[in-house]
Amino acid sequence: MRESETSIPAAKREIKRDADTFAERAGMLVMRGYKPKDAVELLLQQTAIEHGNDPRVMEKARADAEGFLLRVRKGLI
Repeated sequence: MRESETSIPAAKREIKRDADTFAERAGMLVMRGYKPKDAVELLLQQTAIEHGNDPRVMEKARADAEGFLLRVRKGLI
Protein backbone atom coordinates (compact mmCIF):
# COMPACT_ATOMS: atom_id res chain seq x y z
CA MET A 1 0.00 0.00 0.00
CA ARG A 2 2.80 2.38 0.87
CA GLU A 3 4.53 1.96 -2.50
CA SER A 4 1.39 2.73 -4.48
CA GLU A 5 0.89 5.93 -2.50
CA THR A 6 4.41 7.11 -3.24
CA SER A 7 4.35 6.18 -6.93
CA ILE A 8 1.49 8.54 -7.77
CA PRO A 9 3.13 11.68 -6.36
CA ALA A 10 6.39 10.67 -8.03
CA ALA A 11 4.62 10.58 -11.37
CA LYS A 12 3.14 14.00 -10.72
CA ARG A 13 6.57 15.36 -9.79
CA GLU A 14 8.03 13.96 -12.98
CA ILE A 15 5.35 15.65 -15.05
CA LYS A 16 5.90 18.91 -13.22
CA ARG A 17 9.68 18.70 -13.66
CA ASP A 18 9.31 18.00 -17.38
CA ALA A 19 6.73 20.74 -17.70
CA ASP A 20 9.09 23.66 -17.23
CA THR A 21 7.10 26.48 -18.67
CA PHE A 22 7.83 27.64 -22.15
CA ALA A 23 8.54 31.10 -20.76
CA GLU A 24 11.13 29.74 -18.31
CA ARG A 25 12.91 27.80 -21.03
CA ALA A 26 12.83 30.73 -23.45
CA GLY A 27 13.93 33.11 -20.71
CA MET A 28 16.97 30.95 -20.00
CA LEU A 29 17.95 31.12 -23.67
CA VAL A 30 17.45 34.89 -23.72
CA MET A 31 19.66 35.24 -20.66
CA ARG A 32 22.32 33.27 -22.53
CA GLY A 33 22.27 35.77 -25.38
CA TYR A 34 19.58 34.57 -27.78
CA LYS A 35 17.11 37.07 -29.15
CA PRO A 36 13.58 36.33 -27.89
CA LYS A 37 12.34 35.47 -31.37
CA ASP A 38 15.25 33.08 -31.95
CA ALA A 39 14.75 31.46 -28.54
CA VAL A 40 11.08 30.86 -29.32
CA GLU A 41 11.87 29.38 -32.73
CA LEU A 42 14.49 27.08 -31.23
CA LEU A 43 12.09 25.86 -28.55
CA LEU A 44 9.33 25.26 -31.08
CA GLN A 45 11.71 23.15 -33.16
CA GLN A 46 12.83 21.27 -30.06
CA THR A 47 9.22 20.61 -29.07
CA ALA A 48 8.45 19.31 -32.56
CA ILE A 49 11.37 16.88 -32.36
CA GLU A 50 10.59 15.73 -28.81
CA HIS A 51 6.88 15.17 -29.41
CA GLY A 52 6.90 14.01 -33.01
CA ASN A 53 4.82 16.94 -34.25
CA ASP A 54 1.87 16.00 -32.01
CA PRO A 55 -0.73 18.61 -33.06
CA ARG A 56 -2.04 19.22 -29.53
CA VAL A 57 1.43 19.70 -28.06
CA MET A 58 2.51 21.94 -30.94
CA GLU A 59 -0.61 24.08 -30.66
CA LYS A 60 0.05 24.61 -26.95
CA ALA A 61 3.71 25.38 -27.63
CA ARG A 62 2.77 27.96 -30.27
CA ALA A 63 0.27 29.59 -27.92
CA ASP A 64 2.90 29.69 -25.17
CA ALA A 65 5.39 31.15 -27.63
CA GLU A 66 2.99 33.91 -28.64
CA GLY A 67 2.29 34.67 -24.99
CA PHE A 68 6.00 34.83 -24.23
CA LEU A 69 6.71 37.20 -27.11
CA LEU A 70 3.76 39.39 -26.15
CA ARG A 71 5.05 39.69 -22.57
CA VAL A 72 8.52 40.51 -23.87
CA ARG A 73 7.09 43.26 -26.09
CA LYS A 74 5.16 44.71 -23.14
CA GLY A 75 8.30 44.63 -21.03
CA LEU A 76 6.92 42.20 -18.46
CA ILE A 77 9.83 39.80 -18.91
